[in-house]
Amino acid sequence: MLEKKLRAVSEWERYSKKLDGFKPVTFEIKPDASLGSDGFEISTDEKKTAVNSPTVRGLVYGAYAIIDACRQAGDRFVSLNKRETPHFPLRMLWTWSRLDNTYRHSPFMKLRSVLSHENIGDPEASAEVMRFVRHMASMRINAFTLTYELHVPELPHLDQHAYKKFYGSIKNFCSFLNEWGIDLYLYAGVVPEKDYRREKGETDCPFDPVFKNFWRDFADEIDAELPGLGGLHLAGSLGGAAGGMLYECKCIYCAGKTQIEKVEEQIRYIAGLLNRTKKNLLYDLTTDGPVLLHREVEVALALADRLPANATLTFKNQFQDYEELRYPEHPIFSRAEEKNATGRLPLAAQMQLFGEMRGKGLILSNAVEIWKNEMSRLYAMGADCIVGVPETHPDDAHPAMAEWYAWGRLAWDTGLMPRDLLAEWTRINYPAGTDAIMPDILLGSYMAASNTIYAGGLQCAAHGMLCPSPQFIKTILNETWYRGNFYVPFDVLGVDDEPIHLYTDKRRAEIMLNPRMFLLTKAHKITPALYERLMNEKEAAVAQYGALLAQWLTAEPLFESGDYRYIKMREMLKKNVEDAKRFRDCLKIFFKFHMGVLTEEEINETKEKLLGPHEPCSINTCDESVSDFLERTRMLLLNIPFDIYFNNMTTLPQITEPGWEEGSVIK
Repeated sequence: MLEKKLRAVSEWERYSKKLDGFKPVTFEIKPDASLGSDGFEISTDEKKTAVNSPTVRGLVYGAYAIIDACRQAGDRFVSLNKRETPHFPLRMLWTWSRLDNTYRHSPFMKLRSVLSHENIGDPEASAEVMRFVRHMASMRINAFTLTYELHVPELPHLDQHAYKKFYGSIKNFCSFLNEWGIDLYLYAGVVPEKDYRREKGETDCPFDPVFKNFWRDFADEIDAELPGLGGLHLAGSLGGAAGGMLYECKCIYCAGKTQIEKVEEQIRYIAGLLNRTKKNLLYDLTTDGPVLLHREVEVALALADRLPANATLTFKNQFQDYEELRYPEHPIFSRAEEKNATGRLPLAAQMQLFGEMRGKGLILSNAVEIWKNEMSRLYAMGADCIVGVPETHPDDAHPAMAEWYAWGRLAWDTGLMPRDLLAEWTRINYPAGTDAIMPDILLGSYMAASNTIYAGGLQCAAHGMLCPSPQFIKTILNETWYRGNFYVPFDVLGVDDEPIHLYTDKRRAEIMLNPRMFLLTKAHKITPALYERLMNEKEAAVAQYGALLAQWLTAEPLFESGDYRYIKMREMLKKNVEDAKRFRDCLKIFFKFHMGVLTEEEINETKEKLLGPHEPCSINTCDESVSDFLERTRMLLLNIPFDIYFNNMTTLPQITEPGWEEGSVIK
């Protein structure tokens, strides 16, 4: 036994108190090159179960392999014999909730922020931190990124990288995570404080002495203050909401340099500074917009085979902001496959574990089958890192947590099957017998949500919800996808000149043949036939959510009376049925507006139908959202001027009724 009790031992002892008659379980660190640093072996004989691994980390994973197997069996002891090693060497969670205990989207979601500087200073004293870390252990996560700033333009001021005042807490948290085999990273921007608002772009330049001096000082500082840090995850300088302006830089220091040369120098310089103390660099290529997507593809293809060994490029798995339900995957996938790189591929896809773009966790949706395909492709290409992005930490029984569990298990073994993983999660968190029902509902929600918040391959909601502003006339098809002046009606929907050309010829042909993405690949005149086709899609969504609700109602006998897990899932699905109806009715208004046949009377009739007493709907389609949309559309129709600004992230009403969190069990 190590001088300090291993986390694997303490976690098993903590859980096993609820078991009767189990065999002893031993944990031992044993050299075994075939298991790497994360693998483990479990063997059971007539006397005991033994867990062996070369590292503390592997022992923790072995402990949770047994714990989860016992939990699935109804807290009965299960004997195991297995050897496991991971497919992706680096499996990271990157939380978007900030250290000041806020997160980007207003608390109308009524879900917990993940971590704060107060509770990471003494993690053992925080039940919420312990619940979160135990989820990471079950998911077999070995790296975690903290965030303070996310999108630079959102901040009124900036204490560079914003972490200095938290160094004490971060240092404690770093040591605590290391006991679990988790390396801590910090997320920050590449741009030094002097120009953090990117007004000039000059200090992005890696050839500029200001840039070099800043990064030399900052690297020295974190070496001294946070010696156990695993590395940095940096918003790159390709442009967009989170990055800098290196692509546009024309300063005297980078004159004559290509954009790729500038980015490569930036990465090499920072990675070199971090490598002095064996820290890693994750460099985020994300630009957050298809109009800049070519930059992400250019850099990935140019640099993937010539990066320093401690550097990895990260990107969002979808070409438009985590919208897996309908949009195609990022073009980097097929382009990297076409390049046929061999050996290590330093590319890491980010996947959003909380459905910001899939209905904010309020519309039931599940992307696990999509992730299974994408992660299998990345593993086959030799990618060595995968990143999951949680923004909040729901109740253990919230259906969004099924995605956490399945994502982590797929990051460990891409050969596992989504339905099996969702059944495992159900058996851990729901009564016996529900595993025959829940996976079908979760997997079926993909198509229901897709038909609700997409139209012919185009997003018909902003961030998975109605966007109540005149920009809704534009952003109902996403801010990128519109033609003409969005302040007045126009009669064409779809695109025919956007970044579909970034895909390989083969993948582009497949996308263009997909009938569910017909507006994404070609512009169409709004005709009665198109209107009917899109309305049929919305009617299908209503029917699909209705069928999912009916399926869940059959599970009632499996629960004790008043069980919050059954009730909350039932209420969620009821709201989703009404959400689908409201999306359908608002889209009718939208399409008629652009066909030039909308009347004020139809708007007023829709208001009377939807507003006021009605069946339960979620914040996605609440009275305030629908009312604002209808009223502003009426004003557009009548050419009445009005203020165009509406911040739907902060001014929507807050949820006050009890939510999922009331029944949370700290496990």
